[in-house]
Amino acid sequence: MKKYFERLSELILMEVNRRNCTFTYFADICEISRDELRHIITCQKNDIRLSTLKKICDNSEFDIEDVFEPRTFEDYISTIIVEKDGVKYKIHLEKARQYKCNMTKR
Repeated sequence: MKKYFERLSELILMEVNRRNCTFTYFADICEISRDELRHIITCQKNDIRLSTLKKICDNSEFDIEDVFEPRTFEDYISTIIVEKDGVKYKIHLEKARQYKCNMTKR
């Protein structure tokens, strides 16, 4: 479990850096307490509620899968995230190209 907490901490730090915001602001937009966020970042907790993890991921550019299966650099540059009506969709560009090719052949 420790490696997952370390990975989550790393992802949160990257997200805060990307947004150029404070930890307090990030905790507020995720609707979690500052203490909860601090405990996660410093790996002081041995467990985390799934609802807390979901709140963090819903307000970040990373997904729950990224905590458990880190993506490679190629995955990052070949995937785009589109949001419509509050729902995030992850589109893999290679699959989109294949789908477009199949549609044009018909």
